[in-house]
Amino acid sequence: MSDELQKFPAPQNGPHSGPYERNLMRIPLVLAMAVSLSTCTAFAQQPVSPVVEAMLVQGKLSDAEQQLTTQLANNNETGGEDPNAQFALGVVQTLQGVEGLMQSLHEYGLNPAWESMLPFVRLPVPKNDDPTPLTNEAFRQMIADFSASLARAEATLAKIPEGAEVKVPIPVGMIRMDFDSNGTVDEKEALWIVFNRVFSQRRRNAGLTQEQAEQFVIGFDTADAYWLRGYCHVLQALCDIHLAYETKELHDRTAHLFFPKAKMKYHYARRAEVFTNIADAIAFIHLIKLPVVEPERLASAREHMLKMIELSRQNWEAIQAETDDDREWLPAPQQTQTAIPGMRITGGMVKSWDKTLGEFERMLNGEKLAPFWREPAKMKGRRGINLKKVFTEPQPLDLILWAQGSGLEPFLEEGEITDPQLWREIQRTFQGRFVMFAFWIN
Repeated sequence: MSDELQKFPAPQNGPHSGPYERNLMRIPLVLAMAVSLSTCTAFAQQPVSPVVEAMLVQGKLSDAEQQLTTQLANNNETGGEDPNAQFALGVVQTLQGVEGLMQSLHEYGLNPAWESMLPFVRLPVPKNDDPTPLTNEAFRQMIADFSASLARAEATLAKIPEGAEVKVPIPVGMIRMDFDSNGTVDEKEALWIVFNRVFSQRRRNAGLTQEQAEQFVIGFDTADAYWLRGYCHVLQALCDIHLAYETKELHDRTAHLFFPKAKMKYHYARRAEVFTNIADAIAFIHLIKLPVVEPERLASAREHMLKMIELSRQNWEAIQAETDDDREWLPAPQQTQTAIPGMRITGGMVKSWDKTLGEFERMLNGEKLAPFWREPAKMKGRRGINLKKVFTEPQPLDLILWAQGSGLEPFLEEGEITDPQLWREIQRTFQGRFVMFAFWIN
């Protein structure tokens, strides 16, 4: 076993063992919900009101937002700053966006089988036996609304004064949300229950008990404000990419895969048979040949990803400047008191992540090209894929032809191609778990 792996022990017995690492790749949206507990009692210069905490535990997000907005307005009148309340307001707004998305997915009857699969339809939404028939326009509006809520939350977090200290210990999971928009919030709508549904992969992992959920505390701090802002931008980029393309034909023929009672152009018996499911899945893949209808959204998606890179650098600069060691969500190499048992970051990982950000940034700016798999490394005049052109000079998205290669022809050019050896070294540093870490550390 290498020294790097010895420094990074795998999670042992408990709620984070077994399939935990695979499930960690699923959690961006769920963490956006969990982090909203940051309005609990804090080490702030002006602590967040306990009234707000009670509102969140009761699932009264609008009341919590109003309370924090009033608190910040009163502070502004007296010339005071309250970075913890500003942080709390941002994450409450993030939570409202996620709750709104979940309520919409429930309203339209998302098939619960998809809760761990594709973006936007992966949340653990309660089953709805009498859903509103979903149209393509309604789904696009759902994504646009979610993006707008993320933008609002990110703008709030961006108002935290430069150099301000945020310190908010969070008992993750004790907050509740109204997932099915029925106006009441019960114990089944607590976040620790949602965590169990997401992390307990087909019951191979027992998940958290309520006692463990109450004891699982994360000491969120200034660096984590950059982290959450970065995730807002990542999710907005995904929203923009979806909305950039026309999806009506895809919806009219295959929406029932995700929403069994979707409103579609083509009507036929929807039978839960293996052959039918396979045929529908093939049709879904075949129909991912989408015209560009809002090209400005692809340019926006690229800007969101560039902003994520900037915020990730600020995040890690702040992490490495920390002098405390308190239930860290993202620990510096010298910090051992991690909120997630056994999850550690080494100095080599931090350096490799910085290399990753730099290389990704150069590719987004067209300074380096992504490898084109149909032309071997030693081929004379070998071309690569200009990712900047993918976003700034968009072409129809044809999944089959992009995978085959010919659909990428408009983006191919000669130039410096990112070195595969660099990515192999990065993978080795993360012991083959780079993708899992990328979803976690942002």
